[in-house]
Amino acid sequence: MYRGCPTTGRNRDQDFRWALPTDPDATLNAIDLANARQAYVAFHAGTTESRSDLNGFKEAVTIIGDHAVHIAHINSYCRGLTKDP
Repeated sequence: MYRGCPTTGRNRDQDFRWALPTDPDATLNAIDLANARQAYVAFHAGTTESRSDLNGFKEAVTIIGDHAVHIAHINSYCRGLTKDP
């Protein structure tokens, strides 16, 4: 049974989701706040400084550090592509 977000208490229809990429500092801040509240964090690699590719994955690992974060779609980032095809 879904009981809502443990951070905000909002139900599924009210959950906030990041729709736009943020800069690395803002990304870390959001992860920090979520971890402090024991909220689930899923991170789609890429920020305003990197794309959603291998470089973005490397940046994500650096940003995350020791935080509890689910990095989504790891297999896609590991294709090794860093340039437009």
